[in-house]
Amino acid sequence: MCNEYLKRAAATNLAELFSEYGIPLRIDEAAPNRALDEPIRPTERATVLRPLDPARPTAGLEMVDLRWWLVPAFHRGPVKDWRAMSTNARIETVATAPTFKDAYRHRRCLVPLTSFIEYSEPAGWKKGQPKQRNEISWAGGDIRFFAGLWERATPADFPEGLESFTFITGPAAPDVRPIHDRC
Repeated sequence: MCNEYLKRAAATNLAELFSEYGIPLRIDEAAPNRALDEPIRPTERATVLRPLDPARPTAGLEMVDLRWWLVPAFHRGPVKDWRAMSTNARIETVATAPTFKDAYRHRRCLVPLTSFIEYSEPAGWKKGQPKQRNEISWAGGDIRFFAGLWERATPADFPEGLESFTFITGPAAPDVRPIHDRC
């Protein structure tokens, strides 16, 4: 899966969508500073939707901005020392990988997006040259929700706590497979 995506949908768009299904959506009061056309990249804050009460799914969801690049709860050093690439968790190992298994059991979320970016090597590409940027989107700019996990850690440089998230990825669908093997 990508390490860059876009969410060209305002909080009100998400609230309207969930209200159609009778699902309450609580929106964090702090409005994000990100422009809707600005790509989201690893370590940046982005919107996720998580259950208000995991024991009562019908209680609704809350919309919060978390850091993209999951830092596991067991990490105690500074955030910069967590070097394992954890922007994406593979569906094949998410239940057993030490970085993700606790979040997989207890802290799932939805990540709203309208497109994601994959980079490919065009014909004749040579190392050092820029890759081709491919934006994968859906008809009409529809909002999609990818499966995700969130975690709360207390690294040395965030004694008040740091909440972060990751996508769950699987084998690519046929329309994405020519560009990337996962989505």
